[in-house]
Amino acid sequence: MCKSLTTVCISNWDTSSVKYLGRYGSWGVFSYCSSLKSLDLSGWDTSHVVDMDELFYACELLESLDLTGWDTSQVDVDGWGRTMHDEFWQPGALGMMFARCDSLSDTTFLPSVTKCW
Repeated sequence: MCKSLTTVCISNWDTSSVKYLGRYGSWGVFSYCSSLKSLDLSGWDTSHVVDMDELFYACELLESLDLTGWDTSQVDVDGWGRTMHDEFWQPGALGMMFARCDSLSDTTFLPSVTKCW
C-alpha cells in the first residue's frame, strides 16, 4: 500500500500490455494512496485493460486526476460483459472506482458525469 506516497511521476510508463489495474486478486493500483494529491496518467495506454475496479479507492486527498486519452473500451465492469462505456452513463456507476476520494474536484476527464460516490 502507498499511504505515505504524496507525489509520483509515472505518466510515461509503458502500460500497453497491462490487463489489470483494479483489484483483481488484490487492490487497485492506487488504492489507499491516501496522501496523494494529484496524478497525471494521461500518457498511459489502457487499451488492453479489462479491470479498473477500486483503482483509486480511498485516495482521500486526491484533488486532481488526469486520465485524458484513456481507452476503457475493454474494461468489463461487472464480470458480465458490461463495459466501462456503459458505466459512464449509469447513475452511481463509478462509485467503487472513486469511492472515498472525497477531495477529488477536478473531474474534467469524465464525460458529463456528476459526482455520485
